[in-house]
Amino acid sequence: MAKKKKKEPKEVFTEPEFSEVEFMETEIENTKCGLIAIVYAIPVALVSFGLTLIGLAGIGFLVGVFSLFTLRTVYQKLGIRTKGFERKTWMGNGALMFFVWLLIWILLLNPPFSDVSKPSIIQVELWTQDTDGNWTLAQRLSGNYEATPVENVTAIKLKANVTDNGGIGSVSVIFESTTYNMNRNNTHPYQYEYDHTLSDARDFYYFTIRAVDKSDNVNEILVTGPT
Repeated sequence: MAKKKKKEPKEVFTEPEFSEVEFMETEIENTKCGLIAIVYAIPVALVSFGLTLIGLAGIGFLVGVFSLFTLRTVYQKLGIRTKGFERKTWMGNGALMFFVWLLIWILLLNPPFSDVSKPSIIQVELWTQDTDGNWTLAQRLSGNYEATPVENVTAIKLKANVTDNGGIGSVSVIFESTTYNMNRNNTHPYQYEYDHTLSDARDFYYFTIRAVDKSDNVNEILVTGPT
């Protein structure tokens, strides 16, 4: 009789031994890397902020993006071992630094730290009165402030919504080389109004709305039409 072959014993999988010390060292290293990314984002944001104040906001943004590629060098200078870093680790630390930098930069560009934004002038409405005393919405202007002719105008009412992140200082309208203050509507806190009666009936005119915020940032829109 043929002898039966003996079955060889199967190899038993043995899980690698868990090293608590190595695990803690890795976690501490990852935490240090995250903190370094946060701290490094602060001076970078200050540089971007300074460039924005002198009118170089685009360069300020590029500085923030470029700084992400210098993060490896910063780690190496501080003695962080980056050889075993996985791609997701680099991406995570880079994303953390980017969003911290962006958040600080945006905060610095707004009150109470600073105010570099001009007031916004939108939803301009022009009402005209004819010789019969009838009021008509002649124009609702946005974007391109170029008006069509209006004939036999005896009076006008002008409305505009004006907003600013740091507060409005003044809103005025320049009409026939004279500046008049626009009054805030108590019912609509962002709406400013101006009424004017013409000395005689005439065709359309032109005017400029000028808004100044509390940081002296100025925005002007010129509405033109045949005189």
